[in-house]
Amino acid sequence: MNPTTEIWVCQNRSCLEQGAAAVLAEFVAQTQDQPQIQPIGCECQGQCNMSVTVRVIQDDTWYCRVQTADVGPIVEQHLIQGQPVRPLLHPRWHPPS
Repeated sequence: MNPTTEIWVCQNRSCLEQGAAAVLAEFVAQTQDQPQIQPIGCECQGQCNMSVTVRVIQDDTWYCRVQTADVGPIVEQHLIQGQPVRPLLHPRWHPPS
């Protein structure tokens, strides 16, 4: 991954109603010892029907319906090991193979 990997977590109304603030807080907690990973709360990403939306900017990977329990696998499997978490991928951008 690039020296700094940005993780955008939507903080708009629909996502907040589905727990986006807790998802962002969990990303911050799980990456606090990894300065190369930067979780960022962002505005609407236009995917309100698939909230909570999380996007890994550097490789343009989109996750949908993310819950706090999903953060650990995303951090470990995707951000550290470089393998996206397939069951959480947004089907609009990452259709099932």
